[in-house]
Amino acid sequence: HNLAFYNSLDSLGATFVEETNYYRDDFIKVDLDDPLEAIAQRNYAEAALHNTRCRGKGGVTYPRLAGMAFHLTEQYKIDGVVLHLNASCRPQLIGLNYAKAMLMDRLNVPAMMMESDICDPRLFSEAQTKEAVNAFVETVARAKEVRDKG
Repeated sequence: HNLAFYNSLDSLGATFVEETNYYRDDFIKVDLDDPLEAIAQRNYAEAALHNTRCRGKGGVTYPRLAGMAFHLTEQYKIDGVVLHLNASCRPQLIGLNYAKAMLMDRLNVPAMMMESDICDPRLFSEAQTKEAVNAFVETVARAKEVRDKG
């Protein structure tokens, strides 16, 4: 609802490099002469691409959300991850909790949950969220110092 909020976090040293809730994989060109065939080709190609990107060390394949978080964290050398919980989509919480735990346990990258609602902006407290992000930025800085030392 408010891109100015995300821009204001820049003063804390926080930069949001990717939005993964509505992330679409790379563009996949399909032949539109047969629309049903095109849908099947696109879905198959996306699944294959997802499977490749979400494969972790040791051949483990992670669920889409956690896998994408791993992929992007490693690709961009991200120091900390803010996961957005959309209050309109409660089932998403399962994948987000898993992604948060795996980022922290397997990559030693701090992660926090930020909750808001794409349908009802009244459920978002900018002041409360800024305070949480500020504390999280401090956590990320400490974790980065530890990682850089050892």
